[in-house]
Amino acid sequence: YLSASITGSPGSLNWIIVTALVNNAYYGGAYSPLQSRIYFAPYAIANTATWHYIDSSGNRQSYTHGATAVTNAYRGAVYSPTQNRIYFIPDGQANQAEWHYVDCSTGNVVAYTHGATAVAGAYCGGVYSPTQNRIYLMPYSQSNQSQWHYIDCNTGSVVAYTHGATVVATGYFSGVFAPSHNRIYLVPYAQGPQSQWHYIDCNTGSVVAYNHGMSGLQPNAYAGGCYSPATDRVYFAPNSQVIAGQWHF
Repeated sequence: YLSASITGSPGSLNWIIVTALVNNAYYGGAYSPLQSRIYFAPYAIANTATWHYIDSSGNRQSYTHGATAVTNAYRGAVYSPTQNRIYFIPDGQANQAEWHYVDCSTGNVVAYTHGATAVAGAYCGGVYSPTQNRIYLMPYSQSNQSQWHYIDCNTGSVVAYTHGATVVATGYFSGVFAPSHNRIYLVPYAQGPQSQWHYIDCNTGSVVAYNHGMSGLQPNAYAGGCYSPATDRVYFAPNSQVIAGQWHF
């Protein structure tokens, strides 16, 4: 895909700037409330010079970010209200020395050295825990590793924690915060057919296994989800489960 914009002032020589957009360019995004912008999380487009956001008028805007990132770098983005930042969630970028966030005060993309030990494709999505002021990274390829990570939004540090859960590779795909229980439910992807799923208890920081009692789940069952305040439910978004007779909340 190509997009074009014209620069210059009336009566001057105008330049047509063409921006190439690739398939699977972005994967998720986050809203910046003080700027009234939606920043996209760069995926296949991550190693190109220009990324995009949606402005307050609903128009797509390009910006030169200056970051060094690999292709398929990020899947998901989460806003940190106390820092006024949007953290990109590391996928292909996970095993690189630097990760990135958007400083929503300036619009700049900032690289930071995280110090975490993570595998390529480690995380898919993240969830903000308001009571802890943390962003938990949702384990994908990191699922069957002994340590997972969160971002401490008080300090900006990436913190490793030993979760103690038994999870298969690519076990989870994003997560959902349930405020009534102060929990983050991990959305079962490859973990779907397993007898136990997991949530994070945001009172203690513990990862808790629970027996869901559901049968007939497909491999790679769900990808993402959403909380319904009216019904106090977390609905899982069906991936391969879409072909099955039952979906789950």
